[in-house]
Amino acid sequence: MRGRLIFGALAGFITYCIRAFGNFPEGMAFAVLLVNAVTPLIDNYTQPKAYGHVSSKEKSL
Repeated sequence: MRGRLIFGALAGFITYCIRAFGNFPEGMAFAVLLVNAVTPLIDNYTQPKAYGHVSSKEKSL
């Protein structure tokens, strides 16, 4: 759920920047392409932990 919010906010921000400061009338297509390139990074940071997952720090205690 957090990944979707980050995706939408980032796409909206990039669309605003392209339309406000650039000469392109269709900034949405560029924004979606750019954010799709970053999607694996967003997924990596927003994945929930697996149920019953124990980190290596907790194992040593």
